Amino acid sequence: MNQFVVVDLETTGNSPQKGDRIIEIGIVRYINGEVVDTYNQLLNPNMHISRFITHLTGISNELIFDQPTFSDIADDIYHFFQDAYFVAHNVPFDLGFLNVEFKNAGLPPINQPTIDTVELSRLLRPDAPSFKLSQLVTFLGIDHDNPHRASSDAYVTAQLLDELLHELRALPNATLNQLKTIEPYLKSDLHLILEQFSQKDQSKDLHYSYLHGLAYCPTDRTSVDVSDFDQSFGEWIESIFTNPSPLDSAFSPFEQRLGQRDISEYVFHSLSSHNQAIIEAGAGTGKTLSYLLASGYFAKQNKQKIIISTYLKRLQDQLLDEWNKIKGALEWPLQIANLKGKQNYISIPLFSDSLANDAQMNYDIALTKAILLVWLTQTKTGDIDDIQLPANGYRYFKTVSSLKESHHVEKSFYRDALMRVEEADVLIVNHALLVEFASSDAQVLEPFNYMIVDEAHHLERVIANQLGEQLHYKQLLTTFKQLYVDINSCTNDRKQLDQMFDSLKQELDLLFRYLNHLTKQGSFKKTQKNDLGRLQRSISEIDQTDFSVSVDMAERVTMLMGDLDRFIQSNQQKRASIEVVNQLRDQIQNIKSQFKSYFRLDDHNEEIKWIESETLGAENAVSLYKESLNVSTFFKDKINPLFDSIIYTGATLSVSNSFDYFKAQLGIDDSQGIERIIPSPYHHQDQMKLLIPNDFPIMDYKSMDPFLEATCEFIFSLADITKGRMLILFNSHDLLKKAYRYLNTLFADDYLIIAQGITSGSHERLKKNFQTFDQSILLGTNAFWEGLDIPGEDLQAVVIVRLPFDPPHQPHFHALAEKMKSEGKNPFTELALPRATIRFKQGFGRLIRTKHDRGLLFVCDERLITKQYGQTFLKSTPDVPTYYRRSTELLDLALEWFS
Repeated sequence: MNQFVVVDLETTGNSPQKGDRIIEIGIVRYINGEVVDTYNQLLNPNMHISRFITHLTGISNELIFDQPTFSDIADDIYHFFQDAYFVAHNVPFDLGFLNVEFKNAGLPPINQPTIDTVELSRLLRPDAPSFKLSQLVTFLGIDHDNPHRASSDAYVTAQLLDELLHELRALPNATLNQLKTIEPYLKSDLHLILEQFSQKDQSKDLHYSYLHGLAYCPTDRTSVDVSDFDQSFGEWIESIFTNPSPLDSAFSPFEQRLGQRDISEYVFHSLSSHNQAIIEAGAGTGKTLSYLLASGYFAKQNKQKIIISTYLKRLQDQLLDEWNKIKGALEWPLQIANLKGKQNYISIPLFSDSLANDAQMNYDIALTKAILLVWLTQTKTGDIDDIQLPANGYRYFKTVSSLKESHHVEKSFYRDALMRVEEADVLIVNHALLVEFASSDAQVLEPFNYMIVDEAHHLERVIANQLGEQLHYKQLLTTFKQLYVDINSCTNDRKQLDQMFDSLKQELDLLFRYLNHLTKQGSFKKTQKNDLGRLQRSISEIDQTDFSVSVDMAERVTMLMGDLDRFIQSNQQKRASIEVVNQLRDQIQNIKSQFKSYFRLDDHNEEIKWIESETLGAENAVSLYKESLNVSTFFKDKINPLFDSIIYTGATLSVSNSFDYFKAQLGIDDSQGIERIIPSPYHHQDQMKLLIPNDFPIMDYKSMDPFLEATCEFIFSLADITKGRMLILFNSHDLLKKAYRYLNTLFADDYLIIAQGITSGSHERLKKNFQTFDQSILLGTNAFWEGLDIPGEDLQAVVIVRLPFDPPHQPHFHALAEKMKSEGKNPFTELALPRATIRFKQGFGRLIRTKHDRGLLFVCDERLITKQYGQTFLKSTPDVPTYYRRSTELLDLALEWFS
């Protein structure tokens, strides 16, 4: 069957069961690779179309007033669906609506084979940045003239289908045959298509390598030009920062920024003189390009290896993309490697074994397996960050990653990555991996004598986190389930194994329920909430008699795990390699040691332990955390000695033009090194204003409601001026939730309120939604103070509700403050104020992201002006016009600014 009917609908809402109706239908008949017929019709739903739907689709109540109802045209369109695949971009939505409408019109439901192009796109193009139709077709280079109109969406969906079927046909037969076994679990009916494609063109199979019955993309080794630079660094960097620049072809054209060349020269000088450097580079300076140029030249000229460490894996990939632009434009004779942890790389043997196991198969697992099968034919790195998986797919991927891979496998993507490290002049890692290597396997770092630490202000927290431990109930339960499956494959004594795991799960459940109880007892001050609203309670704040009960319960869990270990040793009856058995035993021992480490009663003042529980979650939804308080010692002993020169850079390293706080965090000596602050090239004086109301109610920690109500009413008035386009930054999730409820009451349906932790979706998804809808307001806590990049008119104003001081009883902060007190230091001036100032700088930086941006920053906390320490915040940010006035006057200023 080569006939496909592609459908797209516009509707009044998302649920036909709740009375939502179709307001436009578009149909495209696609046969043997060609569009042979189209149909489009506006429909009268006999109900009001909301302002939101009109904004999204352009279909208004006036437009559909004289149009037919669905029942009027039901017979005319029903015949379209005979003897053809039903195709839609999200089949359950479109088919669900149509079948409800057909039922209402007295017709039977459509019961044709279906193809969901969302699912097929996820399977065949997992590298796409998004699977929304408009963004997906842009990524694939398909023209889409009129998004969110049914005829246009149906037509581009047909084009998308054509593209996807071509890609499916090109897959090797080994992959197509594996997909046949997974196909019954998918939404799309692909069996006949897979059967047809697997019987054609055997020659395509020759382009792939094969292992354990799986086809994968062969790895090619690239040779590198080993010629030397024939210019001094000064001459060479001068040639880069000239007009025209050799980088024009890469950056269309290359935009030279104030301070950018200075950064390159500071980095090169520090590397050459074996000195450290601390360089704060304001937004827009182009620091990444600057240090890549300088470090690359130094590595090549001196035949030295350099490591670049950044905060997140996502930033690693961005660095690599930037490097490849430079490399392409300059024909760069250097080798760069991008290394991540073992858990990031797929293991072909483990994945092959997993394909044969469908005992725990569900839709997400099936889709993940299908995606990975196809991706293996495309990837040269095996790095899972290159693609997108379903939400539960990442948990499955851990079970088939190189983390548990044998050292003797024929093909290992992680081993390939390590080989690239050996050949590399420059290595990119993340802070967590840097700390991991420094802790346990410094051999990987030994060839690299020089290091650049980007996003350096995060390094202290990453070290504390990496040296600590985390135990999550749900994660432990998942681990035990997998252990059960793995151990069961090594023994025939199923009955005893079941009894042991039943006891283990029962004891684990009792322990975590009791820990949940401990977080909720005692005074409010001793129980805080994090930025996602989870309750936090430090172990030191819990009555030790109560905590000792949990110690006894944890001891029973470890005893049962010891029994499990002995059971594996004595009951290995099925065929299982010694390596597999040892891996299982190591895993059990690791969990046992974590429990013993966490549930010690000794008073260890170099670490902090706390419990987190969900406020409204299950009774056992609890996580345990332990972090080090002695980060500087680890840095000085384990990381610093590995390198002849370290350069620290970031946008928020200084407080009041001083790096003292940053250096104290890591224990960096006051040696002769370069310390520079490179200001942002943006003209903040002309691009923004800072406004502080002086007539809000005084903040009272016993009752924040009057202050919050005044803030929300101010935001309500401001929204009419900015037309939404506001980012509201909070310190506390509780305050955000209250504001969200209050703003929803004020705005009714006039504005879309998007709130972190309330509106579903990742941070990136919330940001995209905010940018997509005109009249929208984004509410965020900690994660939104930095890393959120919304340039242009999408963001008109930032509102900082309160100065971002840490809650005094937040476990890690409280422990650090108590430690500082015991050392005779002032926790406010040496900890609380510097941390708040750096966070304030990050929030300040959300507003102006390009030289063309304009906007207003509102700080609703008048302590910025009335308290002496307010000057620390102001001296740490660019000097901008500042107004401390009544809120009505500030609204007048805002109206004047935007008009």
